[in-house]
Amino acid sequence: MKTENKIDESFYMNVEMVSKYLHVAESTVYRWVGMNFIPYAKLGTKNVFIKEQIDTWVKQNVVTQTKLPELPTFRNN
Repeated sequence: MKTENKIDESFYMNVEMVSKYLHVAESTVYRWVGMNFIPYAKLGTKNVFIKEQIDTWVKQNVVTQTKLPELPTFRNN
């Protein structure tokens, strides 16, 4: 009986998939990898991302945008 070692594509993501998932450019993902900012693993020469780790990383690094109050404007009379 032969067992196949198949990668579960819903579990692993490549750079292109991560960039689409996070709505950022692929170059941003590569920069984050170079900075060790995002969790990843090496599979040969490829960077591989585990979806569950990316989801956790996003939750831990979420930044909310808040609307700043408008500053009063001064007019020179």
